[in-house]
Amino acid sequence: MNSSSHAPSPRVIFGGLAGTIFEHGGFDAAMVEPASGTGLYLFKGDQYVRYDTKAEAIM
Repeated sequence: MNSSSHAPSPRVIFGGLAGTIFEHGGFDAAMVEPASGTGLYLFKGDQYVRYDTKAEAIM
């Protein structure tokens, strides 16, 4: 990857993050929720959202 390359915004990868702290700044960690198979927790600092990967929306 060259120095002018940029990773896509989490907003592009995960629809439904508009208006959240994850929209532009990314996230620190992510964890899949094994019980649901579609739940994904995104963490940034002391905040988090539970995201549904199938519905592409915050739960």
